[in-house]
Amino acid sequence: MRTKEEVEKKTLPDLLDYLENEAVGVEHGDDRANPNLYREVILERFKTLSDAMETFNNAKNSAYKERNQVVVALAKLAYLAGFNAGRAIHVDKPGEIWEDDWRTVVFIDLPSGQVSWHLHDSEGHLTKDLPLYNGKYDGHTTEQKYERLSAFGVVEGQPLDMMAVPRHWTTK
Repeated sequence: MRTKEEVEKKTLPDLLDYLENEAVGVEHGDDRANPNLYREVILERFKTLSDAMETFNNAKNSAYKERNQVVVALAKLAYLAGFNAGRAIHVDKPGEIWEDDWRTVVFIDLPSGQVSWHLHDSEGHLTKDLPLYNGKYDGHTTEQKYERLSAFGVVEGQPLDMMAVPRHWTTK
């Protein structure tokens, strides 16, 4: 009979193959086959994978939460500076299937073009102070969005002199 240490050295596909093919030997009196040990190791591997996925998802959700706060703050500043910016609800195009809990959208019309971000509905409260967006989605891709964002603040190939921009609000 194999030890747990021997079984733990096997890859997950090998473990699954064993259960599918070789474990039949138990029915024929083969005492070398120990499907319970293999099942135990497989369950431990899946638990490890499950824990890793949970850690990854928590980190991803934390990053989205931070990004959403920055996006909303950017939209508020853009609106205060006179740009068309606001919140909207994603409307499916024909044939498009969108996740129901990612329908909140923040739009900003920059001189370099429209940019937008979807926010998870659990973060929708962040947009409550934004006006409804006065416009329609222009079909930009994620790549175009970040090109437009990079191009913002550059006039005729030269960086914008931020000190020369008129201020429309004061800070507290």
